[in-house]
Amino acid sequence: MFEDVVDVVPFEVQDRGAPCCRGHPHLLGPFMRAGWSGAREGAVISWRGRPGRLIRVTEHAHAEHDDADHDADAAPGWDAVEAAVQSVTAVEPVHFAVGGLPDAGGVYAVDGYRTADGWLLVTLGLSELFEKTSDDPATSGWGLELTLRLPAALDEEQPPEWALRLLVRLGDHIDETGSVVGDGHRFDPGGPITGNPDTRLRALAFALDPELGGVDTPHGHLDFIRVVGITADELARMQATRTRQVLDELQRSPAVGPLMLTDPGR
Repeated sequence: MFEDVVDVVPFEVQDRGAPCCRGHPHLLGPFMRAGWSGAREGAVISWRGRPGRLIRVTEHAHAEHDDADHDADAAPGWDAVEAAVQSVTAVEPVHFAVGGLPDAGGVYAVDGYRTADGWLLVTLGLSELFEKTSDDPATSGWGLELTLRLPAALDEEQPPEWALRLLVRLGDHIDETGSVVGDGHRFDPGGPITGNPDTRLRALAFALDPELGGVDTPHGHLDFIRVVGITADELARMQATRTRQVLDELQRSPAVGPLMLTDPGR
């Protein structure tokens, strides 16, 4: 856990001897390594390390689950997350199902909101969506959901696949290792965050979401943690000073701004 640490690399996938990576060979080497399979719109997207699929759906992804033990309409944690997001945007989300089981850990789905400022992506599954299964009544699941802000073209109807894959991989890592990220943490994944060497964004920083903050759900509290793509130079500055200090500077810059935009083209 990293609740009381303000400037750390919470997990390092380049270090093959790191305890958090033992037993998880798919987490070693560049984070967005070769082996991800691309797909046309509507096709199945597969990835290393976790069985499942990432597909676009038009209804709530939890309605796709046919387990008789789960009422598809009873997802109070999910409803609380979406209500919090829709308090800052009236846009209806596009849902992306990951294919995991409800409350089984990791990211269960990703909501994509096409706003006037671009894409807002929000994970679902790091908190308890359907029922309370943990022993801590004050905290829902891992106590967070990840968010990501991206620019969008005028005619863009769905977010880029790399962004969805990135959030899924981060969620899997949190669930598998217990490395909970929070405000002021950073992460060097060992390669470009998009999987494309053309981008200058080579690492990630994390901050309390400047729009959403946190929310109390029927299953406990969670924070929305904004994922921010950063350059190698910005990472070096964070290592030399403090992650939060550099994030504050980036929020005052037009390229990142107060919403903490991740733009692979900057």
